[in-house]
Amino acid sequence: MKNLIFLFFAVIFLITSCKKEEEPATADLKINLTLTYDGNPLVFNQNQSYGDDFIKMTRFAFFLTNMNLRQGQDSARLVDLSFVDFTTSSSTLAGATGGLVLKVPTVKTGTYSSIDFGIGLPKAVNATKPADYPSSHPLADAGYYWAGWNGYIFSKMEGKYDSSATGDFSNGYTFHTGLDENYKVVKLTSPIHVDGNKSDNVVHISLDVKKLFVMNGVQIDLEAVNQAHGPSNAEVIEALTSNYQSAFEIKN
Repeated sequence: MKNLIFLFFAVIFLITSCKKEEEPATADLKINLTLTYDGNPLVFNQNQSYGDDFIKMTRFAFFLTNMNLRQGQDSARLVDLSFVDFTTSSSTLAGATGGLVLKVPTVKTGTYSSIDFGIGLPKAVNATKPADYPSSHPLADAGYYWAGWNGYIFSKMEGKYDSSATGDFSNGYTFHTGLDENYKVVKLTSPIHVDGNKSDNVVHISLDVKKLFVMNGVQIDLEAVNQAHGPSNAEVIEALTSNYQSAFEIKN
């Protein structure tokens, strides 16, 4: 009889313990975004080797949209739309290393196999105008809308280049992307676990800017091509946006 009583309470204890340790259904998640150049933290206004020459990045910003975690047919929406601007954060080594963080509350817990997101704006959103939004909304910024495209500027990548390797950075480059056909969806495959028992779930996503400066398989000659903003630069814009897939990666 004593053995039966002991067994009864042991079972009750095990059941209670399992309930206490059951993982919560949701958890907060952080998306940590960083810029690199040839694998190293990219600090703006600092020299970066560019073939035999040098460049300095002064601005990099883009619209990030429709970010999802995926596992088979299951998915978790993380971000609808966010304006990502590294101009301030990447001004120092500490800022460039730390990057930017998007905080996403109440994400369904579990293990996912991939994450995908868009750079730019989907067609329906790109058809809107700044006047359609309240002043606090990212899409209310007229500086990221161009009437010549009847749509938004999806990204701005700007800086200076020294084509003679003499320290003369008087020449600049300006690469702006836009138009519906240049909205690109990036998919990164890697196990991502959202643990309900952890207080700090983080996905680290890095963008290597050096990989964007490629067109037709070779590094862009900034002496010959240093502007992209309009129909005459369609080939450059298409090349830049097509490089997003290879330039982004998950850092474990």
